[in-house]
Amino acid sequence: MRTNRRTVKGYNRIMSIRLAALAVIIVLAVSILIGGMRRSANASEAGVVRAKCYTNVEVNKGDTLWAIAGEYSDDKSAAGIQACVEEIRELNNMKYFDVICSGDKLIVPYYVYEE
Repeated sequence: MRTNRRTVKGYNRIMSIRLAALAVIIVLAVSILIGGMRRSANASEAGVVRAKCYTNVEVNKGDTLWAIAGEYSDDKSAAGIQACVEEIRELNNMKYFDVICSGDKLIVPYYVYEE
C-alpha cells in the first residue's frame, strides 16, 4: 500500500498547527496564573486584606448584568467582569437566562480592601 505524500504532509501540517495552538494556550494560562499570583503577593506584602462582601442592588431601567458586574467588580478586565456576572447568576439562582427587569433585587458581591 502506497502512502500519499500529500496526505502525510497535510497531516503533519495539521499536527504542527495543533501543537502550536496548544503551546500558545499553555503559555497564556501560565502567564495568567503567574499574574494572578503576583497580584495577590503584592497585596499581601503591602499588608492589605481583601474581604468579600455582598450587597442588594435594585435593578433600574436599562441595567444589564454586565453593567452591574462592571460597577461592583474589583477586576475591570473582561474576564473579571464575566466571573462577577457568573457569581451574580449563581447567587440569584439565574440558571439559564440573564434577563433582569427594572425593580428586581439582586445579591451582588464586591470586595473591600483594608490595611
